[in-house]
Formats: sequence, C-alpha cells, structure tokens
Amino acid sequence: MATEPALLELACNVIGIRDVAVMGHADCKAMNLLEQDRARWHQSHLDESPLKTWLYQHAQVAVEHFEKLEKCNFNKPLKIGNIEAFIDPFNEYNDGDKLSQINTLVQMDNVLSYGHLKEDQAKIHGLWYDLHQSHVLYFSRPEKRFVVVGEANCEKIIHSCCQYDD
Repeated sequence: MATEPALLELACNVIGIRDVAVMGHADCKAMNLLEQDRARWHQSHLDESPLKTWLYQHAQVAVEHFEKLEKCNFNKPLKIGNIEAFIDPFNEYNDGDKLSQINTLVQMDNVLSYGHLKEDQAKIHGLWYDLHQSHVLYFSRPEKRFVVVGEANCEKIIHSCCQYDD
C-alpha cells in the first residue's frame, strides 16, 4: 500500500485536516528531463534506469495532456477529472514549466481519486512556485488557470479557497 493515501486518510479523516495543497514548481528537474526526452520515454526503455521508470509511472499522464495541448498551441482548456484549466494562457513559461503545471493538476486529481477522500471532506488546492520571478501561483478554479498570489488578489483567493458549507 502506498504511503500517500494512508497519510491523507489519517490527516483528513482522522485528524480533520480540511485543506490539502499540491505543489509544483518552475525548473523542476524531473519535469524538465521528462519534457526534453519525452520522445524516447516508452515502456520498452524502462529497464534502463530507476529514474525513467519512476517518471514514466508517475508523470506519463501529464505528458499525454501536454502533448494534446501542444497540438493546439495551448489555446484550449485542459480537462483532468473535474478540473478544467488553461495552461500558461499568456505564454510566459517554457515547456518544462508548462509540464510541471499540468503535473500539479494531475496530482490534484490523483488525490481526489482516493476512495476515502471526498472533495466535500477536504479542499484540494493547487499551488505552483515560479522560482524565476519569486511568485506563488494559486490554481483558480473560477479563472481556470494559475494566478499569481499578490496584494491585489490575496483576499479574493483566501475567501474562495476557505469557504466551507458548515
């Protein structure tokens, strides 16, 4: 059994944690490696390297989404589970960073796939750190994209991410 589902069950169902943050970042070496060499990453090459095996198993879905968006020049929204998103609509990031943002959303969806964790129990948030600009970006479901967290919008973000029904 994997550690992550057990930890999330303990945190959310036993302890009562109500917010789970999935975080990605710019210049992620694993995502950069995967993006640069994705044409060669096929199941047949997995015995070459534990790193390639791990990346293939954990990030192949993100690569598939990346390739769909690449075909439409990132002009269409991405649909991952119940998440709809435009990735880098202002074309500010390189392909490795776009893949990292996609992977952050894929991992958010993975968290929601655990049967013991329902979205009404805990809110799943996507955060992405832009190392080059020193910005934290929050995935805004209403805006369907990652937005920079700053003074102008922090109250709005806090309000939207911290609303509970009870």
